Amino acid sequence: MVRRDSVEKIDQFIQQEIKKNTFPGVVLGIVNDKKILYKKSFGYAQLEPDKIKMKDNTIFDLASLTKVIATTIAATQLIEKGKINLWDYIKHFYPELPSEKKEISIFHLLTHTSGFPAIIRLWDQGFSYEEKIKHILNRPLEAKVGEKVIYSDLNFILLGDLIWRVTGQRIDKYASQHIFQPLEMKITTFNPLKSLPNTKKNDYAATEMCKWRNRVMIGEVHDENAYSFNGVSGHAGLFSAIDDLCIFLQM
Repeated sequence: MVRRDSVEKIDQFIQQEIKKNTFPGVVLGIVNDKKILYKKSFGYAQLEPDKIKMKDNTIFDLASLTKVIATTIAATQLIEKGKINLWDYIKHFYPELPSEKKEISIFHLLTHTSGFPAIIRLWDQGFSYEEKIKHILNRPLEAKVGEKVIYSDLNFILLGDLIWRVTGQRIDKYASQHIFQPLEMKITTFNPLKSLPNTKKNDYAATEMCKWRNRVMIGEVHDENAYSFNGVSGHAGLFSAIDDLCIFLQM
């Protein structure tokens, strides 16, 4: 277990940050490979329209942790199974890829060294799904392939699409069947208000007020591009709670 004096320091630190309005609330877990050593909730999950206390089982929008928990695991599973290769050029999956991008491989997408920009606005352009992917493929690079790290949502939007092309399953279906169900991660899902029908909005941590959607985002993905992909994308959209995340870390 975590030592008592360490627990007191952790609790004190979190409470101080809540008072400073660094964040309204937290659920914190510490694990080793065998058990949960510490788990505690602090503060509030929602501040408006009502103040709702944080609980140990509050469900969070994981945002870019989608990249780690769903997409990276899915891609590396497919590499392990021989379905794809780390050094496969993505032009094999996207023949329409412009020639200046012909050196981009799955490795470059996973390591954010493709040269793609960090983010582009797809959500309010009136694009279909296919047009969004095409728009990403045609986007000018900001660096030469392999030259530098640019942390980019576009890399993982493409990885999510690539996984769909290889397996015939969208990333939500693939991750559920091949990652979350085997690990018994029962709360981890995309579009949780639909896929977890026994939950209600009070069970979720709010993200923030979205001016584009004109509402506080609760139980719906905050990321605008992921929202425009119907809540399912390789870069964002996943929701989970602390117990499931502890299982993932132990795995």
